Amino acid sequence: MLNGVVEIRERKNNNLYNLTLEIPDKRYFEVYEDINEENALDIVNRYLISKQDDARPQNIKIKYDQNSHLIRLTTDLYYLGNDHTDYN
Repeated sequence: MLNGVVEIRERKNNNLYNLTLEIPDKRYFEVYEDINEENALDIVNRYLISKQDDARPQNIKIKYDQNSHLIRLTTDLYYLGNDHTDYN
C-alpha cells in the first residue's frame, strides 16, 4: 500500500517536522476498512520504517477528501537525540 504515497515534509525547527502523507483512497481501502487514527498511526509507523526514519510521530490526524479520492495523514515528527525508535 505504501507505493503511490506522496510525502510532503516541512521543517518547523531543529527537532520538529510536519509530515503529510497522501494516499489514493483505492489503495487505502485495499488494506483498511475504516478511516481512524489507529489506522493512521499504523500507516505512519510503517512508512517511517520503510524509509528507515527514526522520527517519533505525534498528533496524527487523518482526513478523507472524497472529491480528490485521497486519504491525507498529517503528523508532527520529533527527532531527539537520534535514538533508535521502537515501533510496536
